Amino acid sequence: MDPTNEKSGPITASKLSEEPGQPNSSNDLSEDAVQTLAKSVDATPEDVIEAEEHAKSLSLEDTRKLAESLIYFHENDPNFNPESIVRLSDFLQHSEAFQDPELHASYISRVKIEVALLTFNSPYTEVRAVVSNKDDVSAPAGTLRAWTIGLLFVAIQSFVNQFFSLRQPLITLDATVVQLLSFPLGKAWEKLVPLGDFHLLGFRFTANPGQFNQKEHMLISIMANVAGTAPYGRFIVFTTWLEKYFNLPFASSFGFQICVTVSYI
Repeated sequence: MDPTNEKSGPITASKLSEEPGQPNSSNDLSEDAVQTLAKSVDATPEDVIEAEEHAKSLSLEDTRKLAESLIYFHENDPNFNPESIVRLSDFLQHSEAFQDPELHASYISRVKIEVALLTFNSPYTEVRAVVSNKDDVSAPAGTLRAWTIGLLFVAIQSFVNQFFSLRQPLITLDATVVQLLSFPLGKAWEKLVPLGDFHLLGFRFTANPGQFNQKEHMLISIMANVAGTAPYGRFIVFTTWLEKYFNLPFASSFGFQICVTVSYI
């Protein structure tokens, strides 16, 4: 079922071109137009203003190709805004806009902004709400701090999840818990560890790179996600080793355990 506007029915190109507050082809968006367009495409005003700048570099043919690409990749995507699919499909079928671009300049400008928003930013509203599409190249990621905190939680998480997997009550540490606990540790490192570099085994390390940033936090979270799942081969080790099952002592050896678990990777 096609997405509809609760008051006016299906959203079509003709209705979009008639909506108040639509952008002009030659002028920047007014504040009211930004708010109207942001609400229409489910974005923030800041995202719309940024998309408008990108839209200025798009030709009509570029817009058509990008719209086709967006529909191709996201037409059956349950996380993609279905109203955007309707608007982009309607744009591609709007032959009058391609035949006389000047007459439909306002409508084309509005479509260009939406296409730019979905192309140069994340096509998902939830992602745009929490993640910037700009990279701060001055912020470090693979720091000594991030690896130390990350490996610490990898060891703790692996031990806890494995140790309690056969015990009651079952206790697990998932990536969300690690993400929550690693933040105060990172901030404590930022405040307590002195600034400066040191050399170890011929390599130079920065003890405290400054403010604990999102990149470091994300790296720790990725490490926690990887370490959170116990190897499938552990069940073979348990059933081979435990007295109530096969009671084979060789299953306690490191060589047997690493051979079994690695074969299940």
